[in-house]
Amino acid sequence: MTAQPEGDGRTPTHAIVHRQAVAQADRGRDGRLEAGFLLRVARALAIGQGAESSFDDVQLRAFATCDGDEVSCRLHLLAANGSGRTWRIAFQSAVDAELLAEVTAHEPRADSGASVAAATTPVVVTERDAPAIPATATADARWQQIFEAACEVIGRRGYGAASMREIAKTAGLPIATMYQHIGAKEDLLFMITKGCMEQLFAAFERDLPRDGTAAENLHDAISAYVDYIGRNRRYINLVYRETHALSADNREKIFAIERAFAARWQSILDAGVANGELRCADTGLAAHVLYFTCTIWALRYWALESFTADDLKTCIGTMVLDGLRA
Repeated sequence: MTAQPEGDGRTPTHAIVHRQAVAQADRGRDGRLEAGFLLRVARALAIGQGAESSFDDVQLRAFATCDGDEVSCRLHLLAANGSGRTWRIAFQSAVDAELLAEVTAHEPRADSGASVAAATTPVVVTERDAPAIPATATADARWQQIFEAACEVIGRRGYGAASMREIAKTAGLPIATMYQHIGAKEDLLFMITKGCMEQLFAAFERDLPRDGTAAENLHDAISAYVDYIGRNRRYINLVYRETHALSADNREKIFAIERAFAARWQSILDAGVANGELRCADTGLAAHVLYFTCTIWALRYWALESFTADDLKTCIGTMVLDGLRA
C-alpha cells in the first residue's frame, strides 16, 4: 500500500492520499463499504504513517453506496499530543469525489519499546476497535441470533441500560464476533427498528388482497396488520419506546419507512374515494389515524389482553367503515 502526501507534510492537518481497490466482498448488500474493509484500510494507512499501537476510540460512518471498483482514501493526522494521535480517513468515490465513508480513530501513545507493525498485518475487529456502523452482509442466521438477543436485553433493561457485552452473551457469541457484525449500540437499535418496519411492510403487502372493494380491502388491511402485531408485539413496543434514542439521521430513515407504510393505507382510501364508495376529506390524515389506531394492539395490550384479535378487528373496522362509507 503506497500513499502520497498532500500539502506540505509538516503540520498535523496534512493529508495522505491513497487509491484503494474495492472488491465485491468489501461492499454490503446495500452497496455501502463494509465496516471490516474501512477499518482494515484505515489501520493500514495509519501504520504506513508510523502508527505503533491499536486504535482505542474508533468511529466509522458510511454515507453513500460505492458503485466503482476503486476509492480514494485521504488520511489526515488531526492531532498529536501527549495522549497519542487522532487520525481521520475519508473514503471518496474515485470518479466524482463523493464522500462514501469516514473513519476517525485515536491511537494511544505506544508503550516504550513497542514495535511498528507491518502495513500488511491483518486487522482483527476487537472490542476496542469496534466499528460504529452495521456490517450489512451479515449472514441471516447470525443476524437473527443477534436480533433476538438484542430485543430480549433491550426489551428487559431498556436501551440506555443495555450493554453490547450482555447482548453478545445472550446471543451466545464472543464479544469480538459480535463486533464483526454490529458496530455500536445505536447501530443495533437502528437495524432492529429498520428490520421491524421493513418486515411489517413486506408482510402487509404479501397478505393484502387487491381485487376486492375498497371496504373489503380496508377490512383486510386492518386484519393483516392486527395479525402481524399479534405475532410481533414485543418488537413493535420496543421500536416505539426506543426510537427517540436514534440519531436524527437514523430517525428520519425510520420515519421515511413509516410514511411509505401510511401511504399504502392511503392508496386504499384513495381508491374508495375515487370510485365513490368512501368519503374522506383528507385521506393522508385518515391513513395515519387508521394505521396508528391498529397499533394500540401492541401499545395498549396491557389494557386489551382480555379481548381477542377478532374483537379488535371488528371494533376498528366498524368504526372506520361507518365513518368512511359514502
